[in-house]
Amino acid sequence: MGRKVILEQKCDAIGLADCDLMFFQSPEVIFEEFEGADVAIQPNNYSYIYETDASKYGYYCTSFQCFRNNDNGRAILKEWYDKCIAWCSHIGEKGKFGDQMYLDEWRNTHKNVREIGNIGTNVAPWNIQKYDLSLKNNIVMINNKWPLVYYHFHSLKMNLVDYSYIITGDRNLNYPISKDVVDLVYEPYVKLLKEAIVDLKRYKVYRDYVNQNPQGNYHLQKPETGEKFYVK
Repeated sequence: MGRKVILEQKCDAIGLADCDLMFFQSPEVIFEEFEGADVAIQPNNYSYIYETDASKYGYYCTSFQCFRNNDNGRAILKEWYDKCIAWCSHIGEKGKFGDQMYLDEWRNTHKNVREIGNIGTNVAPWNIQKYDLSLKNNIVMINNKWPLVYYHFHSLKMNLVDYSYIITGDRNLNYPISKDVVDLVYEPYVKLLKEAIVDLKRYKVYRDYVNQNPQGNYHLQKPETGEKFYVK
């Protein structure tokens, strides 16, 4: 199905985004970098303390990537599609991890693949430690220089009944998140997420889902794990 989208639709390119992103600014800056390329991919941009994670999870992150509707763009997308159908597991093995580590070789094996360089893109729990955030004219700024374009809310979990939530805690990685980041980035996202869930509860099919699965993807670990959670 993913392969048919780019072959059948009348479009110049497609962008694929994870469902756990929130855009604080227009993605136009990404498309500007994509100009002249056939594929655009996003680095994980790890903090120093997590640099070794590249060998386990990949140098690149499948958060937001673009493919041109031409022979080269379609060929790379098809190759990725075929590899993911053959193997895609969250349990890494032999240089593979989910759909992600396949991207690591693209700039060596394919032409016209561009790495997105904007500092404000794919800001995430594994790289936020190296930045200072502030608010300037209602814009979240990174190191007082770059606007935050989008944040990747990896591992955030929310209870669908009382809306308590966990900020980070996944694969035994408990990323340190400062109060400034919680206030400027997580609080606005959680507010909108709660509003969306409340709206969805107007529909019986979703209420039935909540009744069957009230904790959603949420669970509180034992305190000794160090997992951060905030109950609102």
